[in-house]
Amino acid sequence: MYKYLDIPGWFNMHDAMMNLVKYCEDGDDIVEIGCFAGRSTRFLCDALELSGKHDVKVHVIDTFEGSGMEHANVNLNPLWDDFCINLDDHIKAERCIVNVNKSDNANILNSFDDGSVFGVIVDGAHTYEAVKDDIINWWPKVKDGGMMVGDDVSLESVKQAALDGFAHHGLKTYNICRGVEGWFSQIKKRPKQRDDRQPETNPRRELYEVRWLDAYEMESGWHSLKDAIKTTPPEVLSVGYVLKETKEYLLLAADIGSNKMDNDVGRVTVIPGQWIVSKKEVK
Repeated sequence: MYKYLDIPGWFNMHDAMMNLVKYCEDGDDIVEIGCFAGRSTRFLCDALELSGKHDVKVHVIDTFEGSGMEHANVNLNPLWDDFCINLDDHIKAERCIVNVNKSDNANILNSFDDGSVFGVIVDGAHTYEAVKDDIINWWPKVKDGGMMVGDDVSLESVKQAALDGFAHHGLKTYNICRGVEGWFSQIKKRPKQRDDRQPETNPRRELYEVRWLDAYEMESGWHSLKDAIKTTPPEVLSVGYVLKETKEYLLLAADIGSNKMDNDVGRVTVIPGQWIVSKKEVK
């Protein structure tokens, strides 16, 4: 399970990957946009194997040429060869399927029907345009009950692109989760059964952006006192509807039903009051 640690690269979405592993089923497809040398891919494929889900396919999409300034000082020449070596066993087992191409390539997009993919991981180029286009192009491919996750939401370009990309599909919010650089997630709701009763409109709730400091535990093992003292709580950005607010805590829901007959709320976060840095209404 820890072979991925020997692979160079950046990977902070352990929880996101484990959610994909937990909720996917045999026969599902997961698409990973951007993989570099395969660190995150190795983690995901190993986790799927250990979970006993041997018939889940991980489709990797990457040019293996880097993404501009992000990899300006990185030797990219052996990237393709390194990836194949790092994922050799999973490629041979056909658990990992590699597509050497750009994520907006029409042939790649058309090879997946709308509503056919359980999970999409957005971790390619981190420019505003690239992230937004990936969300716009790939969200329709996610099936009901599936999810899309993306890395480095602490970057302003990624945060804004996620907001605008999901807004293109009529989604006003997404969930931001803890991590060194943070990651976002969006779950595609399963359609509700039809109810012919006349709905009553819920009181309008305002959408808020809440910045707060989260608890953080350093990776297991020994650390120098100097490094430990430098550790600070990560700042988290959550966007959602305020369900309840007291001096002790704030209750935030990323999803909320549109009428009184639909009392469901989704992705609820409880934030201690003293941890909140700022709160502002999203226009």
